[in-house]
Amino acid sequence: MDSSTPVESRPTRSRTGEALCVAVIGIVASVLAFWCVTQPSLPLVDAVPPGMYGLLTEAYAAGQVHLKVEPDAALLALPDPYDPVANARFRLHDATLFEGKYYLYFGSAPVLIAMLPWRLLTGTYLTQPAAVALFTAGGIAAALALLLRVRRDLPGVPRIAFLVAALVPPFGSMAGYLLHYPGFYEVPIASAGCFLMVSMYFLLLALQSDHGAVSWLSISSAAFAVAMASRPHFVFAAAVVMLPAMLCVSRRAGLRLVLAASYLPIGLVGVSLLVHNQVRFGSFFEFGVKYQLAGASQIELQVFDVARMVAGLREYLAGAADFSRYFPFFIGGENGLFGVLWGVPLLWLVPLLLLARRNGHARDAGRSTRTLLASLMVAWIAVLALLASYHLQVDRYFIDIYPGAALAGLLAWLSLVDAQVSRPVRRATLAFGMAAVAYMLAVNLAVGASRFAAPAKLATLGRLLDEPAAAWERLTGVLPGPRVLTVVFPAGAEGRSEPLLSTGSWRSRADVLYAEYLPGNQVRLAFFHVGMGGPVSDPLPIRAGEEQVLEVIFGGLMPPTLHPVFRGWSDRQVEVALRTVRVTLDGKVVIDTMMDSHASRPNDVQVGAVRWDYWYTGRKFTGAIRSVETPGVVPSLGSEPDIPAHAPLALDVRMPRDQTWLNQPLLALGKPGAHDLIYLEFGDPGKVRISLNHHGHGGPRSDWLDYNPDESSRFLLWIPSLSDSTADSGAWRDRFFVTLNGRVALDVSGQEMYPVPEGGIRFGANPFGAGSAGVSFPGRLERAAPQRVGALPVPADRRSFGSVSLDLEFRGEPDVLPQPLVVTGLPGAGDFVYCQVLEGGQVRFGFDHWGQGGVISEPVSFVPGRTYRVDIHMGSLLDPETGADDNRAAVTVKLDKQVVLDATSDFHPATPDTIHIGSNPIGGSTTGPEFLGKIHYVFRGYGSRPAR
Repeated sequence: MDSSTPVESRPTRSRTGEALCVAVIGIVASVLAFWCVTQPSLPLVDAVPPGMYGLLTEAYAAGQVHLKVEPDAALLALPDPYDPVANARFRLHDATLFEGKYYLYFGSAPVLIAMLPWRLLTGTYLTQPAAVALFTAGGIAAALALLLRVRRDLPGVPRIAFLVAALVPPFGSMAGYLLHYPGFYEVPIASAGCFLMVSMYFLLLALQSDHGAVSWLSISSAAFAVAMASRPHFVFAAAVVMLPAMLCVSRRAGLRLVLAASYLPIGLVGVSLLVHNQVRFGSFFEFGVKYQLAGASQIELQVFDVARMVAGLREYLAGAADFSRYFPFFIGGENGLFGVLWGVPLLWLVPLLLLARRNGHARDAGRSTRTLLASLMVAWIAVLALLASYHLQVDRYFIDIYPGAALAGLLAWLSLVDAQVSRPVRRATLAFGMAAVAYMLAVNLAVGASRFAAPAKLATLGRLLDEPAAAWERLTGVLPGPRVLTVVFPAGAEGRSEPLLSTGSWRSRADVLYAEYLPGNQVRLAFFHVGMGGPVSDPLPIRAGEEQVLEVIFGGLMPPTLHPVFRGWSDRQVEVALRTVRVTLDGKVVIDTMMDSHASRPNDVQVGAVRWDYWYTGRKFTGAIRSVETPGVVPSLGSEPDIPAHAPLALDVRMPRDQTWLNQPLLALGKPGAHDLIYLEFGDPGKVRISLNHHGHGGPRSDWLDYNPDESSRFLLWIPSLSDSTADSGAWRDRFFVTLNGRVALDVSGQEMYPVPEGGIRFGANPFGAGSAGVSFPGRLERAAPQRVGALPVPADRRSFGSVSLDLEFRGEPDVLPQPLVVTGLPGAGDFVYCQVLEGGQVRFGFDHWGQGGVISEPVSFVPGRTYRVDIHMGSLLDPETGADDNRAAVTVKLDKQVVLDATSDFHPATPDTIHIGSNPIGGSTTGPEFLGKIHYVFRGYGSRPAR
């Protein structure tokens, strides 16, 4: 056939077969979408409002525009409630706070279109993962339906090319990026992408229709308006998207009618958005960004700035990304993803379409597709320009432009293939497009796998694909994992900082171990996780000019989770190994903490150097590194002890450094549908709250407690469901009791808990998918030991002998009279341990033996409002029939483990009924009648004197 001869339309049977193939692709993609968002165990519906969009659904269902969540009174009492440091403990993150109420500034269209109707029809809530899957599947269906309509325009495209093109909307448009972490950020992005595709489909119907074009235009306009109501980034695009199609259709239907159909729906929705803003914030043009509570104050922030546009365009169009030899092979760009000109090479064909020679058929039948492409491109450029001038570029914003770019590239490629007169050019165009689609599919699979929420399900595939890299490492002897460096620190380096080891692919995503030289031949070692900081060692002696051995472990040195070296390891073991940061100098552990490291490749490891300039260290180590060894990855790196069952538990835990305002599981007990989850709520750095989720009932929550990520933290837990039925647990049988580093966190009587079957207790995991916490604990269990029931402190409401420990706050005003802490005995025959608050934030402690006097400590400083532990031991607290004789004459007071009073004395006899805490009912004149500060908790020991 002559190359200039028009290509005839394919038979109907062929078209039907193609439609069936496309339908199968759409069905498979939709099933995968819903499967992905439920990984590892997320629900699709919930009985309570799930997440931010659940709260907005609840509010709209109640007929109000503000959330029903009441802001914390402490937040509203702040001098500046928008101060991100001051409000961190109280804020609902990323909510908008205005005049004492919470709002959601993210687009409300997803609620009005899907989540609110579901709530009104079923009485349940559609979860955010379900909404992301629903909108993603809808967008894929619309894009595939659009391609089937395009097929009518472009009959000269080979079937194989068309079917390959149909793989792009579900598997080549970054849909997986949304599906694997479907939180509330992703809901409006998925909704906007969906209705962009719906709008383009009806726009093509208008272009292809001789009759009904005006109706299709109005539906297309309404769909684009929904996209705009989902993502305000589409507002400029809404002004231009209809212009190319409108000019084309107006030749058949009249300009005024077409203009009304094209812009009346967009205008109505736009006006509704402005009225919505006025109702909420008293301004038509305030969307709530200004009043958002986030990691930085938005009040004075200039959200859009044209001066930023050039840098933003460079990032969104040409931002580079790194790849790795390890599965899933994708590391990403500095902001997470990479520019669309790299991610969607088909987009390069759009300008070529303007220069292409066309056969006669393409000049007529392809006009609708080319007009659609023009509409899509002007809208896409408008969205891109607005995003580029935004104050922030983050990975999820790339997804606002990826689906449109992928569709535009497909339309350009198919149009070029159909239009070419020259067979060699046509074949070259076809081959380029097929290769580009294969590349896009591969990159999308890699990106999706890198974010997959249940990596264990990819273990077999990942380890198979990682085997060639692992074999090469074994062959060359260059293994990933910890490094052992023999170093010679330089002399005369006082005041300098120098790198010892660094990893990472980007300047803003690197980890650096460096040495800070101090006076007196000392060095401080520090690990810096860019963006988060990190631990610093105590000053360490160095032997300048002599060899010293430095052992370094952190995640940047390790292979990824699915590397064959981890075959046979549990998920928990791998996580512990990858999050451990440990530095040993000459056999002494000097840094030991738990935190993430940035993704890194073997060729990113720099010994004695860093690749970029940083303010905290120089570029090169000026000493000598005599040798570098890689001993390999061994299971002991991720080992944790087993949890003993049916006993009180003492757990020594290395707490994470990098967790703020996140909830993470500590202990999971029971089975699906009948479980208890003890979890930790991390607040400001070094602050944690301990909570219980009793499935179906919630549970108690502690106050905020301090912890140090550079030291092991001790948890003591008594859990009723773990009690041994043969043990005489007495008052503990129905108590739920937790301490952290000796501070009582929870003490709850009558707490119901589900039975724990054999093997039904797990540390650091959330196997039941409880929404109150994340999937796994980011710390490390160092020791787990059963405790005797008799080793537990006696509850405060139980009269007994034994030493006394108080968690208390001293009042800030000076005392006229000393205040009683512990009083024993009878009128005329009593003993007193007391305190007295002095001027200048100081307190002193005293002991008085009625009739003989006593001793008074030196003043010590305290901070008003802070909780202190006061441990009190004196002979009158001991059971006369037990206890060592050398403790009978002792009186000891400790303040936060420091001895502040230590003496010997005689004591008047006492019984459990004559031991009084925080009061002086026996009338001694040494103290006032009661303690005037706050006693948060009292518990009793079994009588041995605290060790000095």
